[in-house]
Amino acid sequence: GASCAGTAGTLVFGGLTIGDGSTAFTTTFGGTNPTTTVDNIFRIRDSATFAAGSGTVNLKGPSGVSFLKTGTLTPNTSTFTYFTVDALSIATTTYYNLSLTPTGTASIILTTNILDVDNNLIVGDGTNAMTVNADINDPTVDIDGNLTIAASSTFIASSGGTFTIGGNLANSGIFTHSNGSVILDAGDTGTTIATNG
Repeated sequence: GASCAGTAGTLVFGGLTIGDGSTAFTTTFGGTNPTTTVDNIFRIRDSATFAAGSGTVNLKGPSGVSFLKTGTLTPNTSTFTYFTVDALSIATTTYYNLSLTPTGTASIILTTNILDVDNNLIVGDGTNAMTVNADINDPTVDIDGNLTIAASSTFIASSGGTFTIGGNLANSGIFTHSNGSVILDAGDTGTTIATNG
């Protein structure tokens, strides 16, 4: 298999594809907190692995989908940020930090079977209106760190899917429970729940 290592501080791509779909290929982004911005679709193809390191990956692709993954994402301690002004599909994978950041009024329906975030999930930017809906498809939502819902944002929880938060819940927007269960399973003391009223 082939490999590619990048250490640049800032990279901007019109579109980015990792691998050819059949050859084992690993791309590793090294350096200290590199930033990669993909203005179109980011693809990790079959047999390919993308090791994100400690970097930030900004996904600015088209409505509907900006990240297609049939290969492997190794999230390390990275942050994936989806920028959107329209309905967007979140790729099924394990993220470390995941930020859903609207650039205008935005709506996201979680269509994945599992939304797995090893650290923190941030919903909204505090200014633009955003709605994230987990109630239509009832996915399992597993957040090992904090869930932050920014002002002007709404998170609609699933009525039937498992929903766990391992850290703090900070809500400055709107949280709709949908008559489902939220499991707060922090393994330490000092965890907080701060709600907007």
